[in-house]
Amino acid sequence: MEIDRVQAVAIVVSAGLLVVVLELVRRRKLVEEYSALWIASAVALLGLSIWREFLHKAAAELGVVYPPSLLLLLLVAMVFVTLLWFSVVLSTQR
Repeated sequence: MEIDRVQAVAIVVSAGLLVVVLELVRRRKLVEEYSALWIASAVALLGLSIWREFLHKAAAELGVVYPPSLLLLLLVAMVFVTLLWFSVVLSTQR
């Protein structure tokens, strides 16, 4: 299995995100309750970065020509959902 440059960058960025979130939880800068969404997002992105075949199949099914762009789309969607979740939490605190 050959890893190209785009896949290597995706793996490094996804693993980096996971490490940062876990470090923030460890230092008690991020509450465990809110970190679950970030951890799930990072693990999903890491999985899609590693198992390229699944990413290619999903991209083909969705009609995406360049599979790494699907990975970027998923990242943006996960961040959007996380921001929406935090907006709900902040709204209930007011």
